[in-house]
Amino acid sequence: MLFPQHIRVLLDLYGTNHDSRIWKQPDDFIPERFRSWDGNAFTLIPQGGGDHAVHHRWPGEWITLELLKVITEVLVKDMWYEVPPQDLRINLASMPALPKSGFVMRDIHTTR
Repeated sequence: MLFPQHIRVLLDLYGTNHDSRIWKQPDDFIPERFRSWDGNAFTLIPQGGGDHAVHHRWPGEWITLELLKVITEVLVKDMWYEVPPQDLRINLASMPALPKSGFVMRDIHTTR
């Protein structure tokens, strides 16, 4: 598709990553679903659309993915914390789309 010069285009990451035709229960946190993900760059868009070798993708994608793996392990295995009640609703009409109350953690301890 061609877009006229000076026209802004926004890729609907949320819509693609929550498409019920692709993902069962798209609004539920089910990390196991990605074990069988086929790598199709048009069904999950973690860092931009398309094949990184051909299409525009962020050059820091690989280091970001590795850092996400490390921090996820730290949050799950090496830390103890409480997540108090808070307003995590997201206004999808605003950019960036952030939780209304931010994300609050308290009573944070490391397990090491």
